[in-house]
Amino acid sequence: MLALLGVYGVITLILGALALLPLVVPHERLLPLVPECTARERGEPPCPLCGMTTAYLDISRGRWGAAARNHRGAVPLYLFSIINLALFPPLAWSARDRMEAHSP
Repeated sequence: MLALLGVYGVITLILGALALLPLVVPHERLLPLVPECTARERGEPPCPLCGMTTAYLDISRGRWGAAARNHRGAVPLYLFSIINLALFPPLAWSARDRMEAHSP
């Protein structure tokens, strides 16, 4: 159970960092770090994440509608990431306390 909580914590931190990064790092510094979609470069249909970077940058600028147009899953994933980041610490402490209470 503790291992599962740890994995969930790592995923929470990664998603939270990706959501908050465009708010604190200038977009001009982020864009060179993000590669172009290789599927798009090869002329293939877009990958499931095509448009997600642009959508997150739109969200960080307060352009929620543009973000939804760039990737329809960006706004729900962004909101989930932020809410999850806020709720994870108290949930983790609660779970840890329950595990300690039930340990022999």
